[in-house]
Amino acid sequence: MYCDTNSRIYIHKSGQSTAVTCGDKLDDMANELGPDEYIEEFVWRPKTYAYRIVNARTLEKKTVQSARNNTQLRRGSGSQLCQ
Repeated sequence: MYCDTNSRIYIHKSGQSTAVTCGDKLDDMANELGPDEYIEEFVWRPKTYAYRIVNARTLEKKTVQSARNNTQLRRGSGSQLCQ
C-alpha cells in the first residue's frame, strides 16, 4: 500500500498468515501495531504519511505522523489526520 526507504505499510486480513516476517535485528521488519490494534485511517504524500490506530478492546485512538523521517505520536480521540 505504501513504502519509502524505511517504511512499509501493507494490507493484512485478520486471521490470515502474514506475508512479511518481522524480527528485532537490524534491517528486520517490525510490526508497530499491538495485538488488538488496527489502522482506521491512512493518508500519504511523498515522504509524508499519517495514520490513526484504534485499540479494538479499549477504543483508544492514537495518531502517528511522519514527515521526512520526523515521526510524531499523538494520543486521543481528537486527533485529526486531515482538515
